[in-house]
Amino acid sequence: MYAVPFCPVLSRIYGRLGMGEWMDDNWRMAERKNRVMAAAAENWAAERLRDAGVEVGGPVERLGARAWSRQFRIPTSVGYVYFKSSPPAFGHEAALTRALCEWFPGNVPEVLAIDAGRNWMLTADFGADQRSMEPERILRACAEMIPAFTGIQVNAARRVGELLDLGCPDHRLAVLPGLFDELVSGGGDLELLIGGPHGLAPEELERLRLLARPFRETCGRLASFALPETVVHADIWRGNFVIAEGGPLVFDWAESMVAHPFYSLEVIRQDVRMLSPGDHASLSRITDVYLDAWGRYGSRGRLAEAVRLAAAPALVSRALMWRDAISGLDERARPRYAGAVADRLRALLRHPFERSGTSGAAQV
Repeated sequence: MYAVPFCPVLSRIYGRLGMGEWMDDNWRMAERKNRVMAAAAENWAAERLRDAGVEVGGPVERLGARAWSRQFRIPTSVGYVYFKSSPPAFGHEAALTRALCEWFPGNVPEVLAIDAGRNWMLTADFGADQRSMEPERILRACAEMIPAFTGIQVNAARRVGELLDLGCPDHRLAVLPGLFDELVSGGGDLELLIGGPHGLAPEELERLRLLARPFRETCGRLASFALPETVVHADIWRGNFVIAEGGPLVFDWAESMVAHPFYSLEVIRQDVRMLSPGDHASLSRITDVYLDAWGRYGSRGRLAEAVRLAAAPALVSRALMWRDAISGLDERARPRYAGAVADRLRALLRHPFERSGTSGAAQV
């Protein structure tokens, strides 16, 4: 949810929809909260910059606020610096980004300072992302980014313990079936699944519960391919990487976890489909570039099978991520994301599962 200045025109529109009082209060509350947080963040950023011998060179530019992040751009004596804060659900982002910057310099933005307790982070300027480019240029940039990103994944697989210690959610295949069982059995906030007009119907929830066994079997089959689990960027689309002078930079690691590496491929493939609908050649080319990094773990056909098997666990991982993100929101902000968890689980209901020991798909 973007926290924009109070708008009388939109207030009247929402009033006709019966949401006027909620929207008016929400805008005003968000503005007050943002002002308090912004003042503290700007003071912290200025202090950290002074510690580094850098002076703020002008007014801070607020780039936008969402329900789970705040971002500012700060002009300084050495160029622009960027501030970001994230909520507890993504409380690992600052520490993770700093670690990745140290482990993989040149492929992750330079982190100038963090406050791990508040999940605040300062990074150096790294240029504009790819969103405004023509589709062909974006696809070329994506193909150039992928080897750098998979290089991070391959090498970070040796640091799983450190990644977990940094606070990355654990969505590894050994634990994901249990997390799925908890999610659909009502463990946690059941209203995120069934509440409101966008929630799951009772029969949908029951069908999901019946998927426990085939989902567990799918995770087991995927694990048998022995691809190493590692850091996964679950939001690696065209807006979260740049091709800088020194090479590709991947940023915005808030939606990340320790999991099967092909979850990130699912995100990239979905972005390619949205960018260039029906362009099967580009989708195949991007997939091949991604799989090049994993050739030591099997033939191209075997890896393609692993890609297919990873689709269902990736959906569950995304549903869990959304569950955790929305659970931490103020009650007034939640309606904006109604159905976010349920939509991922509905996609799982459409997924063709295969029972072990059979060749056909078992629909539930």
